[in-house]
Order: sequence, then structure tokens, then C-alpha cells
Amino acid sequence: MKKQILTVLAALMLTSTAYAGSIGLGVQMSIASIDASGSETEVGTGTKTLSDSETTKGSASHDGAIIGAIYAEYNSDFLEKGDGNSLTIGASLVPMGADVSENDKSRTDSSTGADVTTESDTGVRKANAELKDLRVYYLEIPVSGGFYLRGGMAQVDVDSTESFTGTQGTTPSNYGNKTVDGHNYGIGYKGMTSGGLHYKISYQELDFNDFSLRSTSGNIVSADIDTQEIVASVGFRF
Repeated sequence: MKKQILTVLAALMLTSTAYAGSIGLGVQMSIASIDASGSETEVGTGTKTLSDSETTKGSASHDGAIIGAIYAEYNSDFLEKGDGNSLTIGASLVPMGADVSENDKSRTDSSTGADVTTESDTGVRKANAELKDLRVYYLEIPVSGGFYLRGGMAQVDVDSTESFTGTQGTTPSNYGNKTVDGHNYGIGYKGMTSGGLHYKISYQELDFNDFSLRSTSGNIVSADIDTQEIVASVGFRF
């Protein structure tokens, strides 16, 4: 992941030496709404088989998540529309994580009869997921004055966090983690101060591809995660 960011930064710096333009480095802060929906299919262990699998659907959200990031970009002189607003390519990295749900999701499962000591779903389950190391590779196209359109690709690491308090049977296996691809798009306004400070404010959305996680016991979680953000950026150009 860090190698990808360094590679993009090196490419931007090499580009700036070959063509007219500038390099921008800075930080950004966003207020985000994270929405997730999905399902868990328990194919189980022991006596449970695919024919009697159980599927539970649900959703989660985290409004007002504060997310910080760093960015590097190359600002060309092409299609310049306003002060500091020209065709821009760049990359950003969120080096911290944010929970998908503001609170852990909890569910109590129970089994009866002969299967109570062999099935692994008798007890209280708590689960959440964390989005970590969000990487965005973007293109900003000037429209008019300081206004621009933005589009790009994104990747994020989804780390599942589960706990199980069992009363019968064996503790179920945990789900793993996964890197998920997505798309980034938005609209914003950018400009520069007389002191050379570059600033942007934008509305952005991240639409991640549907993905699934499988536990070693065979259970499957399928999910879709999207975010909406108000983003403020500030930095310098060189």
C-alpha cells in the first residue's frame, strides 16, 4: 500500500519535470457518512449442512465519522479555468481507520434438542468492521472558475471484528479481512491565496464493489459499503 502511494508520488514528480505544472502536497479532513448492508449465511459445522443454512440480513451506518488524510497531486496548466483550477491527477491516503457501525451489532443464537452441544451458534455474537488504509487515485477536471468535477478509483482494507460468548457447542471461527475496490466521484471548488496556500472543498462519494468474506467453518458474509463525505483540503504547491 505504501509502495503504491510512493510510486504515484514519484510519477507525479517526474511528470512535473517534463511538463509545465506544479506538485501539490497537503492534508485533508472530511466528515463522512458510512453505510453498509449485507447478509450472513451460516452453513455451519457439525450437524449443520448447506441444506439447512440460515441467512440473516442487516444494515449498519456511521454518521459524522471524522477522517483525516494526506495527498499528493500534479497540477498541469491544461484546461485552466480559474486561479489554481486546472487538470489535476493525484493520490490520497487515509492512514487511520473508521468503524462501519457506530455500535457493535449483537445477536443471540440458540439451538435445542440433540444438536445443542454440537452446533456452534448457541450464544451471543457481536460484530463490527473497520475500514483501514483508504487509498484514492483521482482526476479533477476544471469546469468553470474554481469549480471542478472529480472521478477516480479507490481501495480500502475491510477488517472484520467479532466476538462470541458461547453457552453450548464450540466457538465459531472468525472471518478474515479483505481489500475492496471501488469508485470515487464528486464535485468541488478550489483556489489559491496570495501566499501560495492551495485549498479545496468538495462533496465526494465512494461506491465500493460488493464483496464477501468466508470463515474457516464455511459461513459467508456478503456486504456492500458506500460513503458520502464533505471534504476540506489545504496544502502548498511547488
